[in-house]
Amino acid sequence: MRYIGGGGDADAGQWASVLDVARVGLGEEGIGNSRGGRFRADWGASLVPSLNSASVQAPARTWKLREHPAPMPLNAHGGDTHAHAPATAGERHERVLGETFDWQAMNDALLASPVEPDATKQAQVTVTTNASTVDTEGTNTTKAGAVVPVIAPQVVVAAPQAPAKRPLPKNAYVTKVYGHDGDTWDRTSIRGQRLLDWSYAGYGAGERPIPSVPQACNVKVDYGAVGDGVADDSAAFLRAISETYSGAIYIPPGRYRLSVQLTIVRSGVVLKGAGRGLTTLFFTKSLTDLYGQTWSGEFADGGAHSDWKNAPGEYDSDSAWHSDWANAPGLIRFLGPTPDTWRPLANVIANATRGTRSLKVDNSSAFSKGQWISLSQDAAENDLSLEFDLCNRDKCPYGVCIPSGPGGKQLRWHSRLTDILPDNTLVLERTLPFNVSTRWGPIVHEYMSGISEVGIQGMTLEMKWQAYDGHFKEDGWNGVEFTDTSNCWATDLKILNADTLVSVYRSSFCTVDGVVMGVTQTRGKWAGAKDCHHGLNVSSSQDVLFTNWDMQMICQHDITVFNHTVNVVVANGTGIDVSLDHHRFYPYGVLWSNISLGAATRWFVSGGHTPWGFLAASFNTFWNVTAKSGPLMLGPPGWDMGSKINFIGMPFDPSVKTFSTNNAMWLEWYREDVPSELQLYPGELYGSMLGVRLDARAEAAAAVQAAALKATQAAAAKAVEAAAAKAVEAAAAKAREDATAGLTLSGAMQAARDAMNARG
Repeated sequence: MRYIGGGGDADAGQWASVLDVARVGLGEEGIGNSRGGRFRADWGASLVPSLNSASVQAPARTWKLREHPAPMPLNAHGGDTHAHAPATAGERHERVLGETFDWQAMNDALLASPVEPDATKQAQVTVTTNASTVDTEGTNTTKAGAVVPVIAPQVVVAAPQAPAKRPLPKNAYVTKVYGHDGDTWDRTSIRGQRLLDWSYAGYGAGERPIPSVPQACNVKVDYGAVGDGVADDSAAFLRAISETYSGAIYIPPGRYRLSVQLTIVRSGVVLKGAGRGLTTLFFTKSLTDLYGQTWSGEFADGGAHSDWKNAPGEYDSDSAWHSDWANAPGLIRFLGPTPDTWRPLANVIANATRGTRSLKVDNSSAFSKGQWISLSQDAAENDLSLEFDLCNRDKCPYGVCIPSGPGGKQLRWHSRLTDILPDNTLVLERTLPFNVSTRWGPIVHEYMSGISEVGIQGMTLEMKWQAYDGHFKEDGWNGVEFTDTSNCWATDLKILNADTLVSVYRSSFCTVDGVVMGVTQTRGKWAGAKDCHHGLNVSSSQDVLFTNWDMQMICQHDITVFNHTVNVVVANGTGIDVSLDHHRFYPYGVLWSNISLGAATRWFVSGGHTPWGFLAASFNTFWNVTAKSGPLMLGPPGWDMGSKINFIGMPFDPSVKTFSTNNAMWLEWYREDVPSELQLYPGELYGSMLGVRLDARAEAAAAVQAAALKATQAAAAKAVEAAAAKAVEAAAAKAREDATAGLTLSGAMQAARDAMNARG
């Protein structure tokens, strides 16, 4: 089964949130874990407390629940990780906006338009004898031609189980685009469908839990850190990082003053605290304090940024300069090798369409089944055809567009290979989320891992309090940065007084889970001023997961997706007044799932320079995104939002007219409202998709295992049959031999009697 933790009338003892369980019996291919919250319900009532740390039996599956702290309360109608009030009657109802606009008819048209034997019993073998069998007593026990039953060793083969759908709770609303546990959505071919496959987002492609990394050292015991909040522990931390080649650097409870930037450049190195609120790293110097400030963000040519050294880069259209440290780097950096180390393996020599699962290359000799590969595309300078294709449009929203910056424009994506065909065709495990064209120089690389298996967990990061000077005037009180990394994580963190709190750049399969963001006191310099620049920021990355986050401050951009991101998931979050910042440069296929926006007065407020194109590209999806209370009064920003956007289960107020315009029809937006008396099922889409895929994976593995066991059983039965036939033949031969011997003895005795009679 897919999830646990259902609500309504579903048996709470059977189901739990897919992010809070570890699958038993999948070997190393487990299921992504989720720290920082109690068992998340997909919708409805939360799990009963008595299930903590218990094993729960679901149909044909065994799940093991894990206990986590709960940084965010469950809401009044269960399940969500935020505390907004349940909708009242009239707040969530189907609406037709505009006097002549038939939204439902448009939805239906969009969906209809083309785009692209009992093996558990003992086996019985029968053998037909060729001769009578005589036992040692001379009794004829089996006559010739009789049937001899031979019982083979018992081999139990479990028949593959069909996916067990989760029982629908009462009052569940099932969507047309996804259905009940995905039964109207085909993850193996997304052509013509509205929803991408987001199930690969996060550490280990969602298939493995974040590991418990063995401790390599202790900063107190091994390097003399004090952790009393007074002594400067910078030297101890720098030594620990320098001398640790793999493993966890354990930071015991304490308050550690640091006046340096910490940079990790090796795979397998983890910063591990005792838990947020127990271990605190207190940074006393900003990046400006450490390295100075050159205000390098000048517009030398009035449009192109002159310095992209601080990934993820962006520039301001409203000022002639900005801070060197507006976005990154972090005061804690995980920094991998630059793109010039990527290893190309083959050129793609034929176009491929979104939703297909193969690539034709010029040489397939470097590939093998099961191998992870990376695909890149990068159109020539000033060629915007790639961007237009991502947007399903042939022109810019403002009449003029510029390409993204060096190293940022390159579109990347990753998949395992399931086969390599003789004609140099690579068969992909995943369906292509976008089109591939030889015009854009597609290359298949060895997987772009950068540094991997790195992370930070279980601590509070606190910056020295300083008032926030404003947009692009940041001093560089930046938190955690992942650049050129893969399979990385930041979990169970609290970050205070930062300018940019977490940034992920040019990375893949990373999880940011259970992060609380806030201030020790308001940083804004005037009433209504912001506290920070970016909360969570992802750029030029793929399959990144932000989940279980709590935004307890107001940033210029709370959650940012930027610059050719693909398949990013932002889920299970809440905040005071959250902005979902689509920062232009074509973020593609972003899923926003199960989010409480708080006041919801700025949720579509986005940044980015207008010549960077649409705020978003295509197939970005909003699923169960709601206000803390009441309907959403703010609609999406017209045609600038991008095309083929999905709005599912969002309670817009009838006064919101954005959907009733020609822009919505031109951009092929899709909207599906939930009636006020029902609740969206599933309430969290990513977890459902992950469960569907892992179930399919487990069922495929079970089918292979069943086939292998059946073959073994057949071989065993054949061997038993052969042994039985041999035994019968041997018995028959022995009987013939005994019979011959008996006749010989009888003849000899008769001859002796005849001789004696002759003498007599």
